[in-house]
Amino acid sequence: MLDGSSGARLVNVASVSEDPSPFRLKYDPAHPAAGPDGMVKLPNVDPMIEVANSREAQRSYEANLNMMLAGSEMRGQLIGMLSK
Repeated sequence: MLDGSSGARLVNVASVSEDPSPFRLKYDPAHPAAGPDGMVKLPNVDPMIEVANSREAQRSYEANLNMMLAGSEMRGQLIGMLSK
């Protein structure tokens, strides 16, 4: 999909979903966000999974970039052969 005014390629998002897993609870009555029971809700994000997902995305990006570079190089070689 291209943006008509800038010619930039756009990303089309099919869907977005919310993670239904519950927050982690920690007992810390001195924390400003603690509830009346002294429990604090902590993020349900697993740093190891996020690092793995980040690395996978980076590898995919690198693979796509290498494919684009190879295609560009082949196009250049083809133009060189046709111009002889």
